[in-house]
Amino acid sequence: MTEFSVLMCPPDYFYHQDGVIHNKYNIHMRVGTPVERGRLREQFDTLRYTLEGFRQREDLVTVEILDPALGLNEMVFVANGGVTIHGGAGKVFFPVNSVFHERDQEGDHHAEWFADRGFT
Repeated sequence: MTEFSVLMCPPDYFYHQDGVIHNKYNIHMRVGTPVERGRLREQFDTLRYTLEGFRQREDLVTVEILDPALGLNEMVFVANGGVTIHGGAGKVFFPVNSVFHERDQEGDHHAEWFADRGFT
């Protein structure tokens, strides 16, 4: 039996108000590309429910949800928010220190979420 957690953030603010990508930090995304909001949410929900379904097969997967924040369009990429370490020193979270200062608020948002769950 395997037990692990997955952190996900809904794509509520992934796109800009005009419905196109404004991500200039990711070379795999084209600025100005239209976002299919319904499809984006459908893909998120499918992944979430698939992961949650593993729990019923005794592979204990817990899906944790990080609430999206208006103005932080990149929150869907939760792995970019920081790094966690579990060990002898307890649970520690190191927030992102991005070269793109616009993304520093993501680290703050992540840090608050992890602090609420006992990380230092």
